[in-house]
Amino acid sequence: AVGDAVEDGEEEEEEDDEETSDEEETSDEEEDDEDGKKEKKKGDSNILEETDLLLGDGGDDDDDLFGKRKAYEVGFRGYTADCFLIDSILNIGKVEKPTNTGTGTGTGTGTATETGTGGGDNDKPETEVKEVEAAYVPGTFRKGEEVTPELVETKFKEIVEHRGKRTYPHKWVVNSLRTLKTISEENDIGPALSCLILYTIALMHFDHTGGVNKYMKLSLWAMAHDDLLDLFELLLANENITIGAIDFENGQEENLLDTNKPISISGDIVVIIGRLAGEYIKSLRNLDHHSPDYISRLSDDVVLYNIICIAEKYAKRMDRGTQARIAMMKVEHIYYKAAIPKIEPRGPTRYLPSEVEAMEEDFDEELLLSKPPTTWLANDNCDQFDEMVKSLCEFIYTLPQDFVEYKTFRLKSILCNIFHCALFDEWETARDMMLMCKIQDEMRNSDDIAMKILFNRTMAQLGLCAFRAGDIYRSQTCLQDMFNSSRVRELLAQGTMKYSDKTNEETKLEKMRQTPFHMHINHEFLEAVFLSSAMLLEIPYIAQKQHDPTRTRQPIKGFQKQFYGYAKQPFNGPPEQNREKIMSASLNMLKGNWKRSSELILGLDVWNLSRDVKTVKEMLTDRIKHESLRTFVFANGGYYDTLSLNVLAEEFELDMKVVRGIVSKMVFKREIVASLDTEENVIVFGREEPTTIQLSCLELADKIAQFVDTNEKMVDAKFGHGARTNTQHGGTQQKQGNYRGNRHRFQMQHTRSHRSQYKGRSGANQGWGK
Repeated sequence: AVGDAVEDGEEEEEEDDEETSDEEETSDEEEDDEDGKKEKKKGDSNILEETDLLLGDGGDDDDDLFGKRKAYEVGFRGYTADCFLIDSILNIGKVEKPTNTGTGTGTGTGTATETGTGGGDNDKPETEVKEVEAAYVPGTFRKGEEVTPELVETKFKEIVEHRGKRTYPHKWVVNSLRTLKTISEENDIGPALSCLILYTIALMHFDHTGGVNKYMKLSLWAMAHDDLLDLFELLLANENITIGAIDFENGQEENLLDTNKPISISGDIVVIIGRLAGEYIKSLRNLDHHSPDYISRLSDDVVLYNIICIAEKYAKRMDRGTQARIAMMKVEHIYYKAAIPKIEPRGPTRYLPSEVEAMEEDFDEELLLSKPPTTWLANDNCDQFDEMVKSLCEFIYTLPQDFVEYKTFRLKSILCNIFHCALFDEWETARDMMLMCKIQDEMRNSDDIAMKILFNRTMAQLGLCAFRAGDIYRSQTCLQDMFNSSRVRELLAQGTMKYSDKTNEETKLEKMRQTPFHMHINHEFLEAVFLSSAMLLEIPYIAQKQHDPTRTRQPIKGFQKQFYGYAKQPFNGPPEQNREKIMSASLNMLKGNWKRSSELILGLDVWNLSRDVKTVKEMLTDRIKHESLRTFVFANGGYYDTLSLNVLAEEFELDMKVVRGIVSKMVFKREIVASLDTEENVIVFGREEPTTIQLSCLELADKIAQFVDTNEKMVDAKFGHGARTNTQHGGTQQKQGNYRGNRHRFQMQHTRSHRSQYKGRSGANQGWGK
């Protein structure tokens, strides 16, 4: 028992010794931590002092540095990207402490150097200097380094190598290039390197432009415009400098330093202008066209046009390919305009009205616009605007066929030229160009959707031009294929369908192809022209067919469907919409009330959108009178033996010669079975009714034609156009002329469908005429 007690006592003593030793170790660790914190604080103070030495002197110009030092002091939570950039640039290591020899007292001045004085064996003071050296920043010059063209080019390449890297932000690269340009100009290095730096800066602005539905910020767009304008001013001032493609494979080299030779810089300046124009169009697509933001953004159109004009002046020293690309860009920018007004020089818009409202009240309005450019060519040739478009298109026509984009440029310039001629009511010129170039055949085999949209816009403008010129049939022919479908806005890229089976990717691509609002063709005006033209053509035919079923031709289905639907309604209220007014006018024309029909048609407000409103209304009044006369003769000719021309002239308020000409043409074309008595000025109607078997054969032929048409639609829907073949003579041969979409496209005269023709009809008509 005693031995156990002794052992227990020894164990307790050992445990007490261990506890005391642990306490001593803990106290030592705490002392070490306190010392470490003090050293860390001292090291941080040294780091900040080194940063002050390398980046500034702590004065008023170093406000940014103060913010960085403050963020560094608050620890990890306040550590910002700017602090990280400082750490990556500067050598933030431990600073070696100065050593003193001997014994004595030492005095230090500054943070980068310390001097010590004291006495030793020889009683001679020794001084040891330690400098903090910063890490090399790409693109910067060391102290005392001579600035030469070769060195500036080397620094430029060093900066450009860090483009797109995460450790070097985009803003740092741009600012470094601007600083390098300033240093180059201060040391008179030459304009070649300045052009190269400006070209690179202008190209870098488009590195971060957003996605499909996001457009470039206006402030960034204005900066890109200003840099591009500065570049063009340098190029125009130095004719020996060119920016273009260089064929390195054939031994061509880029020349920046040899002033004895022409200076050539590798690049494509047309691409930058194209990107600038593309971002401008994208912003207009995404802005609400009823808001002030759209109007403010649209004011930059003349600014962009000025850049294109300056580029055209610069391109005169370039090859024909570059000149053609800039000419095509200029044509696309102005082909849809009726005129270009002269505007005073102005800079691009930097902020939208909605963005200004969200800012503070003391916002400086002078920052809304950039400074006006010194070179302003937008007002040149404004008086000869019509001839300018034609001359640009003719220049593109003469390109050599081995040019890469010859076929695309040629087709696009032809469509733009036709659109422009139709806009200025040059109907015959536009019609001949459309027929001679055979654009319909090329578009049928084309897969370029943007080109098809331009073709549809050109056909729509051509139809409007034909209507203003009084050619009602060709106007309806140009618009028929478009209005036979229910996708007029989609075909013109002026809107999308609410309900469709398209995927999200297809919907995004379709939104990218939309036409800006200021380029739209008014849909109500287009619809009024089509329905009015169809009314003037279809109402006489409907009246003729009601009393003579043997008269058949291809109907205008889009109009007849709406007309029969309106006529079958038991009660029709006062017409309000344009479509209802035209249908009501058609019904009155069929009844012979041409005055009410003319009143409804001329009362449409859309006619005010025409270039010459008075001429259009006079043309409509005359055509309504003529077609109402023909409709009356078709509908009531069976009830008369003779009909006086004087009565017709008085009823429809037409000249006697006009009435005689209309009736003579109807008799000559065998539209009515009658003869004209010139002595008595009367129409003598004949009586020759078709037999029962003839009527049955005609009815059977119409039903077969409907059956064939339905069958072809089913085949086209399943296999596509061109799948129908015939096997005549034992072979397989594709049918010609059965393409439904091209059946009545821009024909020059009336034709009858081959399906509804009756072989014995012409002979029968001759018999009835006798």
